[in-house]
Amino acid sequence: MNKTPKILLTIGVLIALSISLSSLYKQYSPSQLGGTDFNVITSFGTFSKVAATTTQTLALASNPARVYALFTNDSDTAVYLNLSNASTTVVNYAVRLNANGGTYEMNDTNLYLGNVYASTTVGGKNILVLEK
Repeated sequence: MNKTPKILLTIGVLIALSISLSSLYKQYSPSQLGGTDFNVITSFGTFSKVAATTTQTLALASNPARVYALFTNDSDTAVYLNLSNASTTVVNYAVRLNANGGTYEMNDTNLYLGNVYASTTVGGKNILVLEK
């Protein structure tokens, strides 16, 4: 029995099915889904290096227009970020940036617009801050 016609028929059916299913696919923009396209950032407004000390140091000033921020620990000691006020100590922190490259990203899922303070157990430890 020759199986070639059955194989060709099966291939033809699969091709027709894939073409008809691809016409059902529709790509939606983020605004159609109720969101904003935060993943498209073409430039950053602010880049800075901040030396964290044993007391709260302002790492990023409040900004009601902020859409993104990235903090990177560029030191050999953990740095702690506080997202509420300058009076909080290292013991009461919101985010720990581990030594040698620990990062914290603020994006559309966790955006904070207020002041961000940094502190560490050993003074003079640098963090890098990007903001858009």
